[in-house]
Amino acid sequence: MGDATDDSQGKLTLYTNYGCPWAHRAHITLRELDLSYDETIIDLEKPREEWYLKINDRGLVPTIQHSHPSLPSSGPVTVIESALVVQYLIDAFPHLSGHVLPAAKDAKSAYDRYTINLLTDIWFNKVNSFWFKALLMAGTDEAISKADELFNAMKTQFEPKLADALGKTGSGPFIGGAERMTLFEILVAPFVLRIHDFSNSEDQVHPSSLAANLNSLPAYGQWSKAVVAQESVTYIWNKEKMIESMVRRLPEMRKKYGAAK
Repeated sequence: MGDATDDSQGKLTLYTNYGCPWAHRAHITLRELDLSYDETIIDLEKPREEWYLKINDRGLVPTIQHSHPSLPSSGPVTVIESALVVQYLIDAFPHLSGHVLPAAKDAKSAYDRYTINLLTDIWFNKVNSFWFKALLMAGTDEAISKADELFNAMKTQFEPKLADALGKTGSGPFIGGAERMTLFEILVAPFVLRIHDFSNSEDQVHPSSLAANLNSLPAYGQWSKAVVAQESVTYIWNKEKMIESMVRRLPEMRKKYGAAK
C-alpha cells in the first residue's frame, strides 16, 4: 500500500473488509489511481466496536478518511458508502482518474459517461439480484435453477447492451474500447470476480454449468476475463480462502436473508 502520507495526495485511511464486495470497490479504485493509503480491517462477523461507530455510525465498509491541505476541516473528512467513496476519489484526484471517468466537456464525453451510468444501472437493477439469489441457494436443490436464472438475466438484459458498448472507438477490452477499466468496470468488478471464481469452484458454491454458460456469451465472456485479470481487482483477493469463507457462511446467510424467491 505504500506510505499513505504524500504532500500531493494528503493522508488516506481505508476502513475495509476483504470479503465485502462493496469495500472491494474502494481497493480497486485506490489501485487504479495509484494512491497510497493506510488500512484498517473491520470484522463484519461481530458487532462493531464503539470507536468505529464514531467514524461511521452505520458500521459499514468501506469508509475513507482523508486529510489534505485543501480541505477546510482541521482533521480528516470522512466519506462513506462505496459508490460515493469511489466518486470522491475520482473527483479528489482528477489528474489520476481521467481513464476512469472522462471529464464532461463535449457530446462524446457526455455519451461515454451516459454509457457508464446505463450499464451500471442495468447491472444492479437487472442482474445483481439474481446473483444474490443464486448465492443464497448455492449447495441446495435449487442451486442449478437459480444459476440458470442468473444466466438468463445476463443473456437477455446485460449482454446486448455490453456488446453494443464494447470496442466502439478503441481496441481495448473494456467499454468504449478502453485499454484500462472505466468507472463501470470498477463498480461491478467485485461481483464479476465472485461470479467467476464461485462458478469455477468445483461446485462448492455455484454449479460449474454457470461458468460454461457465461463463457458462451461472446461479449460477457471476453469482457469478464479481462476484468478478472486486472491486478487492481485481484491484489486483495484469495480465491481459496474466499470460497471456504462463503461455504461456511452460507447457512447463516440463508437464515438472515431468507430463501431466495
